[in-house]
Amino acid sequence: MKTAITLTDADAERFWAQVFIRTHKECWEYSGKIDKNGRARFNVNGRTIMAHRIAFLLEYEWMPSGEILRTCHNKTCVNPHHMSLGKNNNEVATNS
Repeated sequence: MKTAITLTDADAERFWAQVFIRTHKECWEYSGKIDKNGRARFNVNGRTIMAHRIAFLLEYEWMPSGEILRTCHNKTCVNPHHMSLGKNNNEVATNS
């Protein structure tokens, strides 16, 4: 079972400092760690989490247990407005 992700203000600041934020319609490119498959990753509390999941948590203050899909299909996009929930989602963590 996955443990809840809790982000500090410093974590959030560090995350957003690596994001080129544009309009809500455009992709917000993540410039931090990119894995060998081109997916954006963020390190927090000793774990490496997909960066779009961190953006979702910061925007909506909860993390679904299932998939978060990018409607733009851009692997480095972290714009919360480009995300939709996949199947089997439940709330598993809140950002305190």
